[in-house]
Amino acid sequence: MKKNIRLLRVASRMSQWELSKLSGIPQSKISLYENDLIDLSDEERKRLHEAIDLQNNRG
Repeated sequence: MKKNIRLLRVASRMSQWELSKLSGIPQSKISLYENDLIDLSDEERKRLHEAIDLQNNRG
């Protein structure tokens, strides 16, 4: 799942900072998650996916 978020984010041409801004999750936490150093709650993972979907629907 963690690598999934990174792949989706990169495919959406988003930086961690942009994903942080849209999801409300700190960039540092996104980085730690993508690097398999922490886990996120189900709600936080949902917010990341929603933010990526929002970005994809803008274009």
